[in-house]
Amino acid sequence: MAHGPSRTERRTDGPTDRRTDGPTDRRWSGAAPSADAPVTSSSRRRWVRGRRPGNDGSAVTAQTVILATGVSDRRLPAPGLGELTGRGAFHGSARDRRSMDKPSSPAPARAPLRSRLRALTGPPYRRSKTPMKITGNTILITGGTSGIGLGLALRLHEAGNKVIVAGRRKELLDEITAEHPGIDALVLDVADPDSIARARETVAASHPGLNVLVNNAGIMLRENLLDPAGLPVAEDHVTVNLLGTIRMTYAFLPLLVGKDDAVVMNVTSALAFVPYQSTPTYSATKAALHSFSESLRIQLASADAGVQVIEVVPPGVRTTLLGQEDSEHAMPLDDFLTQALGLLREKPDAKEIVVERARFIRDAVATGSYDDVLAMIAGS
Repeated sequence: MAHGPSRTERRTDGPTDRRTDGPTDRRWSGAAPSADAPVTSSSRRRWVRGRRPGNDGSAVTAQTVILATGVSDRRLPAPGLGELTGRGAFHGSARDRRSMDKPSSPAPARAPLRSRLRALTGPPYRRSKTPMKITGNTILITGGTSGIGLGLALRLHEAGNKVIVAGRRKELLDEITAEHPGIDALVLDVADPDSIARARETVAASHPGLNVLVNNAGIMLRENLLDPAGLPVAEDHVTVNLLGTIRMTYAFLPLLVGKDDAVVMNVTSALAFVPYQSTPTYSATKAALHSFSESLRIQLASADAGVQVIEVVPPGVRTTLLGQEDSEHAMPLDDFLTQALGLLREKPDAKEIVVERARFIRDAVATGSYDDVLAMIAGS
């Protein structure tokens, strides 16, 4: 393994801030051992506190993260108490920290990460060999009686999928199934755990081939954080937008694991990345769902569960959500659906589906325009 630049070299391909300087960081101590060298608690401490230069001269590498978290397919010594509690090597007991001050012999080898996850999740599952397909699926869509949810249901039904629309209002569900033969309906309130449990049993019996879950249900209401009457509104956002999606995922994921072309699709928002001050809790729940989707994707991939996780990131769309159906600032629903499904066809293995109109908000942090975009949204 290449050890990167020597301690006397200074990087010329990036900033010279001490925090990103890599080998010139004064907190760095000790030479970087080779990949085959035993990893001791003292060497791990040096690597975590300092920065291990990568093969390309970068200051921080995946191996630094691996050694900091104690998670890798490479066999490492058993973690200290701090690592077992998920709080890092320097947050364990005082005894743990003192033990790092002197070299120690490697502890017994740990099983690879994949084996440890399989021990927790049951037998190994076959990883899906193909990304999401556009036709031939059995798809459950929450919040499917209006807006983006209904739009997706109709487009995916026309594309040759078996679609189940879920919503709270039976009369709307009956209208949809009457007007669009072949679409099935399911009464479901994602804010009610009992309703979710009943829906799971119903779908497991009526549609055993279910392989795609689209978590779309949500509310978007304005809040005044100075008005105590806004608290119930905030709580409703958390219950529907965040807990609803999490509960649906926990309930239906066992029905998807091991299925061909299995997908969990979470509909978040561009406001997950830059909030709108008039809908603070809505924006916060969508940011939380982005984080949840990232973690879900990693867990499922690590466990070979064979389930793809796709996050759909809409901009403002002309729907009844927040009364935007006639807003000139919002994207026409048909245009959004055409672009989003077009991106899915072009990149079926995509982690995120971001239409062009949402891209500048999604990438505001990366492009250094966050403050400008935040001010623009606040003034809209």
